[in-house]
Amino acid sequence: MTFLCRQLLLPAALLLGVAQAHAGLVLHYAFDETSGTSSANSAGGGHTGTLTNMSGTEWTTGITGGGLSFDGSNDYVAIPTAAHPTGSEVSVAFWSKGEVGLAKNYFLYSEAGGRALTVHLPYNGGVTWDVGNGGGSYDRISKSALASEVEGSWVHWAFTKNATTGFMNIYHNGSLWHSAGGKTMTLATSGNPISKFYIGAGGGMSHYFEGTIDDFRMYDHALSASEVSALVAMGGGAVPEPASVFASLGLLSAAGCGLREWRRRKKKAA
Repeated sequence: MTFLCRQLLLPAALLLGVAQAHAGLVLHYAFDETSGTSSANSAGGGHTGTLTNMSGTEWTTGITGGGLSFDGSNDYVAIPTAAHPTGSEVSVAFWSKGEVGLAKNYFLYSEAGGRALTVHLPYNGGVTWDVGNGGGSYDRISKSALASEVEGSWVHWAFTKNATTGFMNIYHNGSLWHSAGGKTMTLATSGNPISKFYIGAGGGMSHYFEGTIDDFRMYDHALSASEVSALVAMGGGAVPEPASVFASLGLLSAAGCGLREWRRRKKKAA
C-alpha cells in the first residue's frame, strides 16, 4: 500500500468512528457557554440544562473550550425529564476533573419512583454505575478506584448498558475498565415516569459533585469500544455536522485508494 493511501485511510477510519459516535445522541452539553445559567443541548430537540444554585460565574476552561465548575456544596444541572432515555440501551460519556480529596458523590442521578440512572464518581472508594426502571431495584456494577483515576486531572468516562445482551461496561480514557454480564433490567418506562434528572447531585439533594465537567453526552444505545475511542480522540471537540457526510468522504477516499492500489498491482503483474 502506498504511503499516500495509508495517510488517507487513517483519518477515514477516525471519521467513521466519529460518525458512529454521533448516531443516537440525545443529549450533548458541551458547556461552552461563558455566561448565564443554562446550557444548550447541541444534540437538538431542546432539553436545555438549567444550572441550579449557580450564578453564571461557574463557566471555566474545559478539556477543549469551556467547562462547568461544581462547588460540591449545592451546585447541579437539572435536565428536562423528557430527555431521559427508555428501553434496553443507554450510554453516558463525559470528561471530568474532580477536585483533589473528592468526597463520595452522585455525578449523575435520575429517579422514577426509585433509582433509574446513577453514576457515583466515587462512592465509598469505588466508581459505580446503576441502571433500573424505577421499580425499586436496579442493576449495578462497581469497581474500586485509585484517587488518581477520579481526581486531580482530566479523565474521560463512558458508561454503557445493553439489557438485551445483559452487559454493563465502564470505560476509562477509552479503555474498558470494568464490565459485567447478566444485567437485563431495562430503563424507566411510561409506567414509571422520570421525576428527577440531575448532573452533580442525588435525589435527596446530597453528596454533590465537586470539580469540573466538560462534554457531557447521553445516547439511546450502548456505545461500542470504537465509538468510545473516537470520543476520547476528539478530546471534547464538537462533532462535525453532519458527521455522516465527513465519514462518507473518508470512505470515498479509502475506496479511491483501494482502486489505485489494485491498478498499481495489476500493472506491475503485467
